[in-house]
Amino acid sequence: MLLSVLYVILIVAANIFASLWMVPLPFGVKAPAGVFFFAPLFTLRDRIQIDRGTRWVYMLIAITAVLSWLMGVFVGLPLLARISLASVAAFIVSESLDTLLFTVVKRSFVQRSLISNLFSSVADSAIFITLAFGWNPRIILGQWIIKMIISSVMIPLLKPKAVHAPGA
Repeated sequence: MLLSVLYVILIVAANIFASLWMVPLPFGVKAPAGVFFFAPLFTLRDRIQIDRGTRWVYMLIAITAVLSWLMGVFVGLPLLARISLASVAAFIVSESLDTLLFTVVKRSFVQRSLISNLFSSVADSAIFITLAFGWNPRIILGQWIIKMIISSVMIPLLKPKAVHAPGA
């Protein structure tokens, strides 16, 4: 349950920080500051799927999608509201893709996480950045790079000691 609560908190923090700051990266690439909160979510979701099952993950996706939108509307910041809507759209697509890939790939937790995170983070970055800030390949690339670096660090930290078959 603690991982599920952390999952929700990280999404809310990601939206707030994405609406406030853009982080410059080398070679003219940049990323919304929220990516540092959002990047661990793909691996965290993988771990929650192992512990709680796919249905629980989809319930969390629905809860966080609604919370993201409500947060943007009630805080009253136009950029935060737009970011929240972009987050909802990107989140539903990318987390569903991540859940599907993590489920169908039959390898170790580390390999499943890397593969599912690779593809879902590309989808998430492209959808989120385009809807929140407009099409910008440099920001999409920057966000994707940060996500993959953080994800690569998080995977061993969240690896379950004994991995059982994913729940239904």
